[in-house]
Amino acid sequence: MDDVAFFTQIRHLHKACFTIGHDFTCISPTMRGNLSEAYVFRQSGKRALDWVDLFADEEMAKTATLQKREFIHKVAFEPIVRRSLTRAELASLPR
Repeated sequence: MDDVAFFTQIRHLHKACFTIGHDFTCISPTMRGNLSEAYVFRQSGKRALDWVDLFADEEMAKTATLQKREFIHKVAFEPIVRRSLTRAELASLPR
């Protein structure tokens, strides 16, 4: 099954699909086009602009200015949320 058919089935038949990638281009164009939510850590200036284009949100350019362990949570059509986990939140994560 090609990735277009696969991701189309996921979109129509399942509530969620989680993907982790180290670079914007590692996620197939079909999958990127169907993202409704993303957690994005620091990006290069060029990659930050890719995220701006994908979500049609200039605020995604801020992914190029994130600090260590800081990230942006983006939900389509909603404002970005820029944050980092506190030590307490990190400590509470399952190991």
